[in-house]
Amino acid sequence: MHIIIIFFFFMILVMRVGFNSIIILPDSPSFIAGDKYVILDPHEWYFNGGVKFDFVEERLAEEYPDQFCPFRIPCDEPFKGTIFRYPLCTSEDSIDSDISKKIYKPEEILNIL
Repeated sequence: MHIIIIFFFFMILVMRVGFNSIIILPDSPSFIAGDKYVILDPHEWYFNGGVKFDFVEERLAEEYPDQFCPFRIPCDEPFKGTIFRYPLCTSEDSIDSDISKKIYKPEEILNIL
């Protein structure tokens, strides 16, 4: 998982391809910055383009532990920095996706590196 994050860092900051270039991999990327948890929803399947929460004050990690487990950070205090999550699209998700029908497996992402 850390390799995938490094890959996106490389693509966005080093290769300067921009954030939009990675949107073909996950359908709903999210990130934590400070006390904010942001979910982007370009399909507008669940939110109107995206949503922002105060995950510390709202104690979201207690109610939705599976959403916060991949971040591997303490969720009872603001995070000092920004951390991104790019969940890969499943075969079920790709059927309805208007962004991409391609299903990337973790091994493929590692091979891209």
